[in-house]
Amino acid sequence: MDKAEQFDSASGIGIKGVVSVKTLAIGNATLMEQLGIDVVPLANQAEVLRARGASVMLLCASADIDRARSTDCSQSEAADRRPV
Repeated sequence: MDKAEQFDSASGIGIKGVVSVKTLAIGNATLMEQLGIDVVPLANQAEVLRARGASVMLLCASADIDRARSTDCSQSEAADRRPV
């Protein structure tokens, strides 16, 4: 696996970095919302998992996280949205 570059962590909400020219963000709904990612479609499924005792983390992968704010992760990849 390639080394992460431009790594940034936000205490209590998640991390973001670039790996192999793709920006990756993993964290909770607060981080995704700060990045402009629409997590509303995941809310029900995430709540079911939390009720079962799971810790829900969300992952967004995009060649350009700024573009993801309006397209990549929030709309065009809707079929792939699921808590991990």
